[in-house]
Amino acid sequence: MNYYLMNFLSWWYLRTAYFHKRTCDLLKVAYTLMAWHLHPFCLLLLYFISISLLGFIALVLFEHAKPGSSTSLGNFDLFFMSVSALTSSSLASVNMEDMSNSQFWVLIFLMFVGGEAFLSAVTLLFQCLDFSALVPRPELPGVPRLPDTTDVENVGGAVTTTNVAMDDEGMTKLAMKCLANVALGFCMSVNLLGSLMVFAYFKVIPSARRILNQKGLNVVTFSIFTTVSSFANCGFFPNNENMVVFREDSGLLWMVIGQILVGNTLYPVCLTLVIWALMKCFPRKEHEYLWKKGHELGYSHLFPWRSTVYLTISAVGFTVVQLIMFGFLEWESVSGISFYRKFVAGLFQSVNARHAGEMAFDLSVFSPALLVVYIVMMYLPPYVFLVPLSAVKTIKDNHNGSSKKKKKKKGVELIMQYLLLPQVAYLVVFVVLVCITERKQLRADPLNFNVLNIVFELSSAYGNVGLTTGYSCRRLQEITDRPCRDSSVSFSGKWSVAGKIIILVVMFFGRVKKFTAGGKAWVTVM
Repeated sequence: MNYYLMNFLSWWYLRTAYFHKRTCDLLKVAYTLMAWHLHPFCLLLLYFISISLLGFIALVLFEHAKPGSSTSLGNFDLFFMSVSALTSSSLASVNMEDMSNSQFWVLIFLMFVGGEAFLSAVTLLFQCLDFSALVPRPELPGVPRLPDTTDVENVGGAVTTTNVAMDDEGMTKLAMKCLANVALGFCMSVNLLGSLMVFAYFKVIPSARRILNQKGLNVVTFSIFTTVSSFANCGFFPNNENMVVFREDSGLLWMVIGQILVGNTLYPVCLTLVIWALMKCFPRKEHEYLWKKGHELGYSHLFPWRSTVYLTISAVGFTVVQLIMFGFLEWESVSGISFYRKFVAGLFQSVNARHAGEMAFDLSVFSPALLVVYIVMMYLPPYVFLVPLSAVKTIKDNHNGSSKKKKKKKGVELIMQYLLLPQVAYLVVFVVLVCITERKQLRADPLNFNVLNIVFELSSAYGNVGLTTGYSCRRLQEITDRPCRDSSVSFSGKWSVAGKIIILVVMFFGRVKKFTAGGKAWVTVM
């Protein structure tokens, strides 16, 4: 009996090892094909499209999970919400309070995996994986295992090398893996601590908690939703009014401001500070390498420390300019709150114009001059900073990696470099297309459907910001008696199906626009 049992176990082990090896080989081949035969643009676009479809399916499955809800959400609107959450655009086509608690958790997942900080960290970590390590080495009885070329030990949590000195390539791979772990750990820590802080705020402040109770929103879900949305710079909130209803809760606004900044414009600053702290508290070779040469690893969110200082000064400067404009143009129009609360709310709105998209005011009543300023801020990439002229070439070389050996470009890539339009030209094309699809509304409802609002909405989608002027029934009824029902959807939520399809394309394009910097054949002479 034991003899047959041993034979069966041996046969089962051999078959399992065989299938495990074949599966690992298949994964390795698939990864190699994806990594080396697909352009990063195609990989990123495929990621967003596939996850958007999965999110849409999940939203459809949980559509009727909210008890007592009489509102049926259309499938196209749910797909619109899935794309908007994943691309961090936060342009809503439905009332947020019509969604169920389960659908909120789907949006939380989409916002988290679509956030730039998380996605870049996971991408960097994936590049460090060695899929050949998944395939087990055959060990013959009586034959000793040959040592690796580099024998790595883990002593007390510290990675050390023995027998073979680590070369530059090995140190680079170790530093990349360390950077990926630091970035991913920072992302997880901010989301966890931020959720706890927001949850504690609602537990301590009865007035804020009363608002959630009146709307039937779960405090835990709202806290996690708010933190993930703010850190990912998405701008969604489970309630219809966004942050307008919490405009007087200055403590909550300060928390969200911090989460927004560390997830976007000041993310490189925080990453640099974490690396510096690790180097001082845990002196290791990879930490020192990251501090001195981390910007050479190709991670687009890590700069030399001098560039990081310039980035901090410029980000603060842009925010101050917006706050001053808000004070001159809209300070008197905001009434009923104290000076301090008005200042915090104005600062909150100024910070959100740089890619976050949360609103403490109704932007439809803001002056056109301030809306134009917001359009410029939404169009600008997150890392725009002013530096001394003597440092311009050095910073460009460090960020573009020009010191490294450049790969020879293929013929197709070379042709595309000359055929691509400047980025602002794409935005102009999208504005023209929407003006064509919405031409009937432009004539029938010119107070809501005007070119400035369309440009503002498309700039918000292109920059994946989420600010919107919304749609006002009151302005429609000033020129007609047509029935109208107020809702908290974004301005694009009132567009036709063709217009919504265009803005969906703009959302996707906004997340991959770093691959379309503009053709080299376009030259401005005068």
